[in-house]
Amino acid sequence: MPRSDHGAASEPTNSEAAKRNVPGDGVPYATVPDDAPLNSAERGDFERLEDIIRRGIQTFVEVGNALAEACERHLYRDQFGSHAATLRERHHARALRAAAKALSEIADAIDGGAQ
Repeated sequence: MPRSDHGAASEPTNSEAAKRNVPGDGVPYATVPDDAPLNSAERGDFERLEDIIRRGIQTFVEVGNALAEACERHLYRDQFGSHAATLRERHHARALRAAAKALSEIADAIDGGAQ
């Protein structure tokens, strides 16, 4: 963990924690058993994250629909030679790959949990 000027351990930043797959408090997520009840802080965190997920899903659908319409109507043709070129140039391809990977991991977790 990074050290402050006073020699005490400082809290990891969100990006540092994300790289290690741990929350801001530095405790790995996997240390909590699935059957452990949520404490009040965790309940609040879950509600906050669920709200983000609900809003994000709507945005995700809107983005997908916008990309599909732009492709179907060839609206990229003024600036780019193809839909693939539009995705590359606008960096949408990287974001779409990341989203696809995340959705695949979620599906795998759901499928694995259902067995």
